[in-house]
Amino acid sequence: MIAAQVNVLFVCSDNAVLSIMAESILKGIAPDRFGVFSAGCLPRAALDEYVLQLLKAHHLPVLGAHPKGLHAARFPTAPKMDFIITLSDVAAEEPWADWAGEPLVAHW
Repeated sequence: MIAAQVNVLFVCSDNAVLSIMAESILKGIAPDRFGVFSAGCLPRAALDEYVLQLLKAHHLPVLGAHPKGLHAARFPTAPKMDFIITLSDVAAEEPWADWAGEPLVAHW
């Protein structure tokens, strides 16, 4: 029996370092088990270049990686999240209770 894919959203303040790293690592180690996404409360204009080079050096997926705001993950057509993992105090303070699909929210 094949388990259903689990959707995970990593959120930090700027979606340029921590959440991008978490997204890339989980995509790299379990691409068939997880739908992996990232976003930022106040996204930067570009990814941190050092992080991008580090992920590439470890052969982790970076194709299409770019900072995204939370609004993109809230579109009605966006995948429903099973887990939201916040990676900064700013992200942890977001109002997660009204998130569609009632995902489990954890702060790391």
